[in-house]
Amino acid sequence: SCDEGSLGLYRGVRPRYSSPMAPPLIQLSTIGLTFGGKALLAGADLAVSPGDRLCLVGRNGSGKSTLLKIAAGLLEADSGERFLQPGATMRYLPQEPDFSKHGTVQDFVLAGLGPGDDPYQASLLISALGLDETANPSTLSGGEARRAALAQTLAPNPDILLLDEPTNHLDLPTIEWLENDLAARSCALILISHDRRFLSSLTRATVRYGVTARRKRNVRRLEGLINLRQEKRDHRGPQGKAVIDASEAEQSGTLVIEAKTIAKAFGPVEIVRDFSIRVHRGDRIGIVGPNGAGKSTLVRLLTGTIEPDSGFIRFGARIEMARLEQNRDSLDPEASLADTLTGGGSDQVMVGGKPRHVV
Repeated sequence: SCDEGSLGLYRGVRPRYSSPMAPPLIQLSTIGLTFGGKALLAGADLAVSPGDRLCLVGRNGSGKSTLLKIAAGLLEADSGERFLQPGATMRYLPQEPDFSKHGTVQDFVLAGLGPGDDPYQASLLISALGLDETANPSTLSGGEARRAALAQTLAPNPDILLLDEPTNHLDLPTIEWLENDLAARSCALILISHDRRFLSSLTRATVRYGVTARRKRNVRRLEGLINLRQEKRDHRGPQGKAVIDASEAEQSGTLVIEAKTIAKAFGPVEIVRDFSIRVHRGDRIGIVGPNGAGKSTLVRLLTGTIEPDSGFIRFGARIEMARLEQNRDSLDPEASLADTLTGGGSDQVMVGGKPRHVV
């Protein structure tokens, strides 16, 4: 594998354990792709033979998902070639599946089957993943939606599986189930994940993004990175300390949130019932439970994003609320990053109570 470099360029490698006589199921040769004048992929090569288990590793935005989409045939590269072995079957798990054309979970999962695939296998996976086959996919929680997408991808038992962040939103029991299921399969696997234990258990070779030997400037950067790593290994004494500076609201009383006998239901499904809590300044509270138990709904209730059906919620004085969403629903995909951060019509953002230029 290659070391990390400063550019998000892939230089693929063949796993050493692959048989030299085994023809690749899929092969990408000298793939190039440019977005907005930036070379996201340049000269990327990737070959996967039967039984290969590869993980793609790199920083966010370095092109891992893009390379996987090209391999899946969903995105056309600017240059290079893609070869898929005739007759080989492939299934791709995207980070955000599209449920819009399907009225039930069963319809969505069955849509992933091809000619000759067994519908009974789809039913088995729906049951094993604890899904309601009659549920509307658009109403599923983040974890339930991920489980439905996994069922659709795994049901055909393809020759090649391309999985982009398969453990996102999953609870621990489902992650363990998925790990065991994939380990028992004989298909080739290309996996993107930030779960190091998951990668270690399921993959046997790593493709890292790096720099090309033709670019002398980037080779110098790579040499500098190697030297820095050596200095770190040889260093004795205290390391530097990273500091995250979080702005604080003006000090108020000790009460932050009070909820009393709140309830919330969606149709016949009761999510929260007779729930009370007092949250004080400095409290650190974790909410755990299986996918679909209502954890995100409870957070939305307690942060005032949605209203309870009964009971009341009140907030302390001078409270500033910050909420990190699971699915980024509040972001406008048509807005620029600068307008999103400033609210539009300004080039200033407030950081720690002080104005900073958005750039």
